[in-house]
Amino acid sequence: MRNPLANFIKHYHLKHHFSKDGGRFGVSSPVWDWVFSTDPGRG
Repeated sequence: MRNPLANFIKHYHLKHHFSKDGGRFGVSSPVWDWVFSTDPGRG
């Protein structure tokens, strides 16, 4: 994807499905993971 935002959302969504880290409950947006501190990348 050429659009950086769309590329970020695509990768974030794929990590939601295929990462063994857990978290990423925002599915296609990290906003709720930031609010509830469930993003494993921001730990």
